[in-house]
Amino acid sequence: MASPRTTAVGVAAAVLDARAGALSALMLALSEPLVSSRDRPASAHAWSSTPDMSSSGGALLRASGAAYRQPLLGGLHTAQDPQSPANEAQMDRFRALIVTKADAGQQVAWGELSAADLMPGDVTVRVSHSTINYKDGLAITGKSPVVRRFPMVPGVDFAGTVTASDSPAFKVGDGVILNGWGCGETHLGGYAQVARVKSDWLVPLPNAFSAAQAMALGTAGYTAMLCVMALETSGVTPANGPVLVTGASGGVGSVAIALLSKLGYQVSASTGRREEESYLRSLGATEIIDRAELSGTPRALNKERFAGAVDSVGSATLANVLSMIKYGGAVAACG
Repeated sequence: MASPRTTAVGVAAAVLDARAGALSALMLALSEPLVSSRDRPASAHAWSSTPDMSSSGGALLRASGAAYRQPLLGGLHTAQDPQSPANEAQMDRFRALIVTKADAGQQVAWGELSAADLMPGDVTVRVSHSTINYKDGLAITGKSPVVRRFPMVPGVDFAGTVTASDSPAFKVGDGVILNGWGCGETHLGGYAQVARVKSDWLVPLPNAFSAAQAMALGTAGYTAMLCVMALETSGVTPANGPVLVTGASGGVGSVAIALLSKLGYQVSASTGRREEESYLRSLGATEIIDRAELSGTPRALNKERFAGAVDSVGSATLANVLSMIKYGGAVAACG
C-alpha cells in the first residue's frame, strides 16, 4: 500500500497537471529534432535566429524577444531512444534558449549549441521537459541579477533521459530530474535540448511520474514537500491544530495545501487573490484569509492561532505569522 506521503505527492501532481497554467507551471517541451552535424556546415556554430516551432504541436508564446512553447498536456513524450546510434549522432548540435549581455543590455533568443559548449559534468541528459519558475522569469527578463555568467541557458529545472554517464549512479536510458543547483544562474540550465551536469545534482525519475508530471511540480512542488516534511520533523501533527499557508495561490502554496490536506491537516490559506477561493478550497483549504490581515505592522505577540505554517512571502507577513503560532509549533519559511 502506498504511504500517505506518496499518495499526497501523487494527488498534488494530478492537481498541478490539471491546473498547470494557473500555477505558472508552463512546460517547455523541447521537441524539435536535434540538429545533426551532417546537416549543418561547421560555420553554423554561431547563434541562430529563433527557430520555427509551429510544427511542434504547441502554442508559441513570445515576450521581450524571447520565445517559449506552451504544449498541450499529455503529448510531451518526444525524445528519441537515447541508446540509438542516430540519437548519438544528432547530439552534436542542439537548440537552446540563450541569454547574452552586451553594452545595449541583456538579450534572449533561441540559438544553437554544440556538445563542446556544455559545462563540466559526469552525466549528459536529453532534456524533454522543463518549467518556467519565478526565478526563470527574473533571469529571462533581466528584472533581477539571477544570471551570474554569460552566455547562459536559463531553466532551474529539467527532466529527461540520460544519454551518457561516467557515474555509477546513472546509466544510459535512465529517467532523471534536476531541481536547482545553480542551473540557469551559474551552470547552463534546462531550456536546452541537452544538458550536462554533475550526477550529485540528479534524482531518478520515480516510476509513478511522467517527466511532464515531474516538471508540473518542479522546484515549487519540491520546495513545498520539503516544507511539509520540516513541519512533520518539528512535531506538527493534524491534532495540534490548523496550519497556515501564505502565498497560497502560488506554486509552493498550492502544492503545500494539497499535500497538507491529503495528510489530514486543517489548512488555512492566505491570499490576495480572492477570485482563487474556489480553487484553493478544491485543493483542500478550509479557511481563506485575506493577505492584508497578515501584512500590517507586526506585533510581538498575537493570539495563538496556528499549529504551524508554510510561508513563502516573508517580510511583515512572516513576522505576523510567527506571532500567531501556538506554543511548540513551527514555521517552514522559504523564498
